[in-house]
Amino acid sequence: MGQADSRRFGEFRLDPVEQALYRNEARVPLNRRAFEVLVYLVDHPGRVVTKEELLQHIWGDAAVDENNLTQSISALRKALDQRADESGYIMTLAGRGYQFTARVEDSVAFRSQASGEGMLLDSRTVRTSSLMTQGRRHISPSRFPWLPVAIVVLLLAAGYGAWRWTHPTVSPGGTRLVLESFQNTTGDTQFDQTLGHALQIDLEESPFVNLLSQSQVGATLMDMQHKDSDALTHALAVEVCERNSAQATLQGAIARLGQSFVLTFEAISCVSGKRLAASKTEVASKDDVLRALDKAADSIRRQLGESAASRERYETPIMQSTTSSLDALRAYSLGQESFARGDMPGAQALFEQAVALDPNFASAYMALATSFFNRGDTDHATKFYTMAYERRAHVSQGERLTIEATYFANGIGDYEEAIRRIKQFVQIYPNSDTAWITLTDSYTELGEYPEAVAAGENAVRNNPHSGISAEVLARAYQRANRFADAKRVARKAIAEGKDHWGIHSILFQIAAFERDTANVQSETAWMMVHPPLSYTYDDLGFAATLWGRLHEGIDDFNHARIEFTRNGDPTTAELQQLDLVRFQILAGEPDQARASLKQMPGDGGDLSDKVLFQARVGDLAPAKRFVANSGSPGERDTLSTHIGVPLAAAEVDLQEHRPLDAIRALEPAKPYQLNAFDIPFLRARAETAAGQFDAAAADYRLMLTNPGIDTVAAEYWLAHLYLARVLVLQHNTAAARAEYQTFLSGWAAADPDLPILKAAKAEFAGL
Repeated sequence: MGQADSRRFGEFRLDPVEQALYRNEARVPLNRRAFEVLVYLVDHPGRVVTKEELLQHIWGDAAVDENNLTQSISALRKALDQRADESGYIMTLAGRGYQFTARVEDSVAFRSQASGEGMLLDSRTVRTSSLMTQGRRHISPSRFPWLPVAIVVLLLAAGYGAWRWTHPTVSPGGTRLVLESFQNTTGDTQFDQTLGHALQIDLEESPFVNLLSQSQVGATLMDMQHKDSDALTHALAVEVCERNSAQATLQGAIARLGQSFVLTFEAISCVSGKRLAASKTEVASKDDVLRALDKAADSIRRQLGESAASRERYETPIMQSTTSSLDALRAYSLGQESFARGDMPGAQALFEQAVALDPNFASAYMALATSFFNRGDTDHATKFYTMAYERRAHVSQGERLTIEATYFANGIGDYEEAIRRIKQFVQIYPNSDTAWITLTDSYTELGEYPEAVAAGENAVRNNPHSGISAEVLARAYQRANRFADAKRVARKAIAEGKDHWGIHSILFQIAAFERDTANVQSETAWMMVHPPLSYTYDDLGFAATLWGRLHEGIDDFNHARIEFTRNGDPTTAELQQLDLVRFQILAGEPDQARASLKQMPGDGGDLSDKVLFQARVGDLAPAKRFVANSGSPGERDTLSTHIGVPLAAAEVDLQEHRPLDAIRALEPAKPYQLNAFDIPFLRARAETAAGQFDAAAADYRLMLTNPGIDTVAAEYWLAHLYLARVLVLQHNTAAARAEYQTFLSGWAAADPDLPILKAAKAEFAGL
């Protein structure tokens, strides 16, 4: 595990994966509990962490008292050379708890991706309140930490903000710019970050001007042996510009002139060094600065060649599109920085400050919603997405489409409407790689793979060196059964240094399906030493069950659950149990599945997978309640309405011996039948029970011709067995024998005591 996966503060480096603390690269001894306390405090810098919170997170339900925590804090202070009466790194707040006061530099792999990509936070978040978890949907495709199921999470790919995916790339005849760090020599910190961000928002409205994204700038800086967070001076900007074949750099500055303020802007060719555009404005007061910046941005756009019609159509004053309050804009900009560092609590506090200063600040509400969403609080996220949506009337056109797409996807789960908004966006900004990324993932989520591939190819075409573009395209290729293309794109990304977990997971899954032992081993070795280990164990568990190895899968899923819990993600930890339950049912172990379901907390009323599995083992009441409580007026959640509810209803019908009703119940899911194996698998079971053998065989063959739907799902091999049984009912013995042989060959290394395997062997012998 390298230093790229660590947190730094002062002279210390904390490596959560190695579970080690270093001081100037010398290891500092710490016991496990003290180390876990330190990790938790470091991951929440500046926030008061209560004793109860620490006890619950570190010790869980174990019977311990505060003395255990006090001893751990004492051990930490000793390790950090901090006396008990000093604030140092860890401050004790009497009656409240502890606060980690040092600045933390966090470069964990899931934040920077070691590739200069922007922040993609907690795309593991599960919309359990909207019943999104169909099959492995809470894990695939959205299980990947850099492959979001939710629109807004992926919109962070641009790397600049939680809400800002509108950085259009150059249209024909347009100009590609590198925005230098804004210079503030006034001594007024209110202008820090604020004006640079305001300038970016102004210029991003233009479909003519393309600002090189923060992810591209960061990746280029790292190639230049700089930190991706280094200030972009003119000299650095010129080199970044040249390396990315851009046309010019854009300088912005504010200075005092007596009691006035002077704003200056220059676009300078990074090829010839000539000035392409310039603007200089003097204003009498601070209140006039944002208006002056608007005029300067319009002037720069005009001088660079953008038409008057384009400027008129795509130009909204910054004070209208964001806020008229400099204080609110500054809080918003600082919130961006906290968000980009992965500090969700810190970002949340700043976004809350922004909306308190300006209650109509639509973009701040959306950013606030995202911070809640990424912390797993979907109720508050939905509330603030709605508030952003209600305040969208006066924002720019691109921002309005962004807010609408995010609201429909994350606020109410209407993916179809979200896709419509994204398509409107790319009509205006056809070369925006992040918009195409979002569209790719949205189509992938709905099982519309040709459309996903086309969108992903556009993303890569617009930004050939983006690791995120490569990953979503490789995933779309994988799901579309184009494994060779998926491997080509993934390996190219790795060769270019976009070497993060999601790319390796794609290669691992394909290798597992293809029985490519060498690549399974090499990808496993890589993933085992790169976070997130929780998802690595999940991949290993599914690969084991793919080949019928239940006992090995149980061990891997348990490890995954432990890691999710350790990482403060109890929702996904709970869903890991469902991964195990799924295979126990498939393997013919209903009693084990019932026992596993009973171990899960809650009644599962909002987890569609859970009620589906409960129905499969004979407990129909939760699924009936789930179906009865669905279908409220105005319900627009695509995945729930068209997949979750039909699956639950059909399973109940099938268990109550109404197969024709089950088939009819699945009709709403038909447009999304390639979303997961659940839909054709359940429909084929119902068709078999109804005596519709040709239709059942067709559905099993649909699964077998589309293994990319879920490359490491046991349903794929079991489809061979179920197809064989249908062929027997059709008296097609020769074809049935071939399917049995294929299944038994695929499960040659399966646990020999699995009931489903024993039954298959007996049936084959009886042919």
